Amino acid sequence: MIKDLKEAIKFLRRHSKALKIALLVFLVGAIFGFMEYTNALEYRQFYEQIFEQSVGRFSSSEGAELAKGIFFNNIRASVLGLCSGILPFIFFPVINIAGNGITTGAAIASVSISTGKDAGSLVLLGILPHGIFEITALVVA
Repeated sequence: MIKDLKEAIKFLRRHSKALKIALLVFLVGAIFGFMEYTNALEYRQFYEQIFEQSVGRFSSSEGAELAKGIFFNNIRASVLGLCSGILPFIFFPVINIAGNGITTGAAIASVSISTGKDAGSLVLLGILPHGIFEITALVVA
């Protein structure tokens, strides 16, 4: 186990520049999504349609069925992301990372507007506790 941890640390150090760029792409996408959602009505309507379609798939689910649906949706998204990284075009993974950032930013803006809560507290209390692992996995992938 310690050997695996050392290998993981070596990997992160070796690829730190690419990881920083990927994280930057995600953050810029999140800021863009947040700003577009809060400032442009046509983008807000577009994102709301996407959110309704995404949530609509799980709206009748509860408990284990909801968890199973989300789990398989995440598996599907991960496989698509992996396949896009295999293709010899660098822009596919960049689009995937930026798209996830834009969607995250728009979701934060949507929840902030609908609940009246501060976006910063939503990020700290809503995104970071579980998103730290998901965003890290997205950036590393």
